[in-house]
Amino acid sequence: IRSNTVFNSLLMSVVQLTNSMAEVHEKEKQPYLNEMLRICNAMVQLKPDHYMGFDYRGQTHLAMGDRAKAHRDLMNGIRFYGTHPPEEPDAMAAYMHYRVALIEFYGNGDVGKALALLKQGIDLIGKDRALAEKDETMTDDHKRSVLEKFRATRNDLKLFRLDLLLRLPTMTTEQEEEFERTVKDFPQNTNVQLAFAQKIQAKRPDDALKIYDRVLAQEADNLTALFNAGVLFYNRAAELSAQLTEEQNPLRSDEALVAEYFRQAVPYFEKAHALGETQSKQILASIGGYLGDTELLKKYK
Repeated sequence: IRSNTVFNSLLMSVVQLTNSMAEVHEKEKQPYLNEMLRICNAMVQLKPDHYMGFDYRGQTHLAMGDRAKAHRDLMNGIRFYGTHPPEEPDAMAAYMHYRVALIEFYGNGDVGKALALLKQGIDLIGKDRALAEKDETMTDDHKRSVLEKFRATRNDLKLFRLDLLLRLPTMTTEQEEEFERTVKDFPQNTNVQLAFAQKIQAKRPDDALKIYDRVLAQEADNLTALFNAGVLFYNRAAELSAQLTEEQNPLRSDEALVAEYFRQAVPYFEKAHALGETQSKQILASIGGYLGDTELLKKYK
């Protein structure tokens, strides 16, 4: 009992220091970090198989710029959470996987290890969330709060994993399917939706256009969506035009389709230009030249 009391007191102290440090100027943080490290060392000595001491000490080392020690402590925290889990599943425990993934990617440049750690964290959240849902000792309000924390943690890990998948030179079929499934979990996240649209634009232009238009329905002035949608139609027109150039007797309907694609690009580029996008003016002038549209040429050349 005394051991638990002291440990919880130390834990409260390190949490208070962490919260206080957020309001302190960067140059004045060192004393806080030194005190946090001292307290975390005491926590680890008091309970050498408890994940929280290692988690907070890992965070402290990370803040102090010592990635190697942070990595070691956080990995120990992950291990002890598995071998000595708390009575109530901790919705924040999976952030240990998040932090080690940060070290692996930004510190060591290892995308594969970072992706694997995030997958382990997401799997852990799923298992712990199921335990929390079955727990009959929690009050309804407490259970709602715990489940909301699980949801928020899971979303953070999933978003980081999406970011890492986008950085891969190429995705496997399995990774592409995972990416597309995960994107659907964030319909209101503009950055995620745009990243997905850009990823599929070359192979699935119609699906990409639907995403751009959906984003623009929510944010009419989104420059990325406007410009990329314009580029999509411009590329369609340019590619078809290049094909027709090689043909001896191209169909008039195909030539008309080229002109139609160019015209569909115009409103997107005009809106982007009005919002300050610099490349749109030159593109609009080139479209005007192709279409023989004197009004477009006069306005943008």
